[in-house]
Amino acid sequence: MTATQLRTRIDNTMQKLTEKQLYVIYTVAEAFASEGHHIKSKQSDLPPKNPKLGGRRISDELASIFLTGNGLEATDAELEQMKYDYLIEKGLF
Repeated sequence: MTATQLRTRIDNTMQKLTEKQLYVIYTVAEAFASEGHHIKSKQSDLPPKNPKLGGRRISDELASIFLTGNGLEATDAELEQMKYDYLIEKGLF
């Protein structure tokens, strides 16, 4: 959304607000516009802290696997063999 489009949407919304609501918005806008309150956003390549998957918290390591993949390129047959070898090694098969 461009700045002009955003200003138009804000102007349309402002017409519906009460005097108290307008004052609150003015106070917040002035705080952002004053010197020293500019916040530069930076993007990180790291996964978010305390990420969630399906509403449940997961570890950062698991989140990074979902975001970047695990780097394992194997066929289904190779994965089945790895699973079989693991179960044999653990004595579960």
